[in-house]
Amino acid sequence: MVWKDRYGSVAEESLDSRLKAICDRAGQETGASYSFLLLYDRETSQLYNTAWYGQKQAEAGQTAVVRWVLSRAKPLFLEGQADAEEIVGCSLEEAALPLLCAPVMGNADSIGVLGVGAPDSAREEFPHWLPFLESLGELVGALLGNQSLLRSLYYKEEQVRNLIRATLEAQEAERERICLEVHDGVTQTLASAFHHLQALEAVSPEGTPGRQLLLRASALLKQAIQESREVINSLQPATLRDLGLVATLRQEVRQLEQELGWKIEFKADAIRLPKDTETGLYRIIHEAITNARKHADTKRLRIRLTSTNDQVEVEVRDWGIGFDYNSQDVSGRRGTGLLSIRKRAELLQGTCDIQSAPGQGTTVRVKI
Repeated sequence: MVWKDRYGSVAEESLDSRLKAICDRAGQETGASYSFLLLYDRETSQLYNTAWYGQKQAEAGQTAVVRWVLSRAKPLFLEGQADAEEIVGCSLEEAALPLLCAPVMGNADSIGVLGVGAPDSAREEFPHWLPFLESLGELVGALLGNQSLLRSLYYKEEQVRNLIRATLEAQEAERERICLEVHDGVTQTLASAFHHLQALEAVSPEGTPGRQLLLRASALLKQAIQESREVINSLQPATLRDLGLVATLRQEVRQLEQELGWKIEFKADAIRLPKDTETGLYRIIHEAITNARKHADTKRLRIRLTSTNDQVEVEVRDWGIGFDYNSQDVSGRRGTGLLSIRKRAELLQGTCDIQSAPGQGTTVRVKI
């Protein structure tokens, strides 16, 4: 329906049920035998019978009445056939009268009509329900306006998510490009130069100053080759593509323990996930480890990766100095890293929970 495209929310059924409840209340409170709610789309000039209560009456004549209320944006009371013919210019079935209608307003414009008709009793008191009906019409207008704003917000958030996703995908593509260029360009050039130096060493006399320079240059080239390979691995670990997330993390944990003397508790289920998911989780875990390394002032770390049913949970905890964490006020280098973790979790359709306090360390939990 067009009106849903404009005023609907993500939870369309919830919107339908609310509008139906308002229409039902209008009929029940006024003692009418029927009530209706029609919404109007100005782009298509179409009326949509959105909700009703009781027996629908006098469809043809009802449309003329509704368009009269819409065009004037004011309530209407038709007591009998004479009123209908004089005011609206059409006849209604006697079973549909008297009829009371109130406009539904949205942004100072009429967007629908709420009507009640043919009360079972107390027909002379029926016009006194007009203020009540108008208030329900205002409620419908406010509800549709709020839902429209929520949908607009949802679309904007979706645009932001798409932009972040495109940015992260571009980053991964750029990492891959750099890795290829370093591997096929810089590293190969360094390796070639290293082999040439080795050839010179073979013909250089022992103990000469020239040979010492060659040995020193060879050592520096060998170190440069190793550093370039480490850059490639840090940008895009080969094990992540070939062996998966768990194997990559286990290897990096061993390196951290050897390099930093950390005590790391690592526990991970033997699982393989889609490439994008493993890449996203690797970046999240790597960012959490980097934050702990730079800011936590600790040598104790726990990394867990568990899978239950259709959910994967990641936890990275340190026992460092901690800090006052406020998700609404993330600033500084650490804040940028934590914001990156949260956004990556959202893009994986998951949740992120970060807990920290001075002296109590920091825990990052991500569930997807």
